[in-house]
Amino acid sequence: MKKKSLPIILIGILTTIAIILIVVNVVIPANKYKKATSLMEKGEYESAAELFTVLGKYKDSEEKAADAQQEADYQAADERSG
Repeated sequence: MKKKSLPIILIGILTTIAIILIVVNVVIPANKYKKATSLMEKGEYESAAELFTVLGKYKDSEEKAADAQQEADYQAADERSG
């Protein structure tokens, strides 16, 4: 009985680990990327830049972080001069 239940337990453990890895490496970054993109569209460049920076090499986050930071800098300069 124990020999038959061990593979089932191992399959359950491995499945759980796989689900956790997918959530951590795919679902969470995708949600953060979507949120950062939404912040950019709303003109909240500083927050978007921070979130894209946290994402690191996910998709084009590094490029988007630089773009958002540049827009945040322009926005800050306009506020100072205006």
